[in-house]
Amino acid sequence: MPVVQIVDTALFSTYEIVEGGAAPAKQEQEKKKKEEPKKAAPPPPADDEDDDDDLFAEMTPEEEEAHEEMLRQKVAAAMAGKVVKEKPKARSLIVLEVKPHEIDTDLEAMALKIKTLEHAGIQNWGDEHKLIPVAFGIKKLAISVVVFDDDIDTEAIEDMIIELVGEELIQSVDVAAMSKV
Repeated sequence: MPVVQIVDTALFSTYEIVEGGAAPAKQEQEKKKKEEPKKAAPPPPADDEDDDDDLFAEMTPEEEEAHEEMLRQKVAAAMAGKVVKEKPKARSLIVLEVKPHEIDTDLEAMALKIKTLEHAGIQNWGDEHKLIPVAFGIKKLAISVVVFDDDIDTEAIEDMIIELVGEELIQSVDVAAMSKV
């Protein structure tokens, strides 16, 4: 007598018509189950009265001191093997625009004078500078400087330039561009 066997998979279900009663695959599974002897349950673990692995127990003061000393030794050993590198200082490239009051201001001489400024926060001044036309024959000076961010800020540089050259010659000092180096 034909029997219909339904096979379910994860994606779809199919059915097969099998001759001779129960499906052969099902018969094989039933035989295997009968042949396999039942395994005995593993014995429960023995209960020890002296269980040292009590995770919630409090430590005695002596144990706490020993534990802290062990941690100190581990940290000291780790720090001894570790080479401490000094981080490089953060630097920035700043392009400053210096605008004069008058047309007849000598911007070339001003650029050379500005490049003589020295400070712990100034790494170096750029080799070149530009004279950029503004309007009606007036030009502005574009000059670059590399600075250490932690040691000096742009406002301090602007004040140093105005103090060095003189307020009567400079209309303003502005930051045209700034980028991390």
